[in-house]
Amino acid sequence: MVPGTVAATIEATLEADKRYAQSHLADNIANGYKHAAWNVLIAYYAQYFYKSPEDATHWAKKITDMHEACFPNEAADRQMDLDNNLIGRELYLRLFKENQKRPHKKTLLNQIEKQDLKTLT
Repeated sequence: MVPGTVAATIEATLEADKRYAQSHLADNIANGYKHAAWNVLIAYYAQYFYKSPEDATHWAKKITDMHEACFPNEAADRQMDLDNNLIGRELYLRLFKENQKRPHKKTLLNQIEKQDLKTLT
């Protein structure tokens, strides 16, 4: 589970940087995207080991909640991170159920941009 979780962490950061490097709101939007992508990708990789998508997303929640506990933010930042983490897990579950199988990684990453990600205004 750890290699997939590490890969998800790296990929989520790289993907957010690639997609939002030119945005004037890059930090805020990229952070929201990164958290949602992180959860989607952790679940995606965890699905290799778990039979159910619910178990895969439970692993993603466990890891990302632990991260938030170990690296505390300001209250508004923390809530924003938790909200975007949840958006990623819910997206994974929805797409899994719609397709009756693990969604393609590219589809997952593209669908994140269509979600109502939380940002600080």
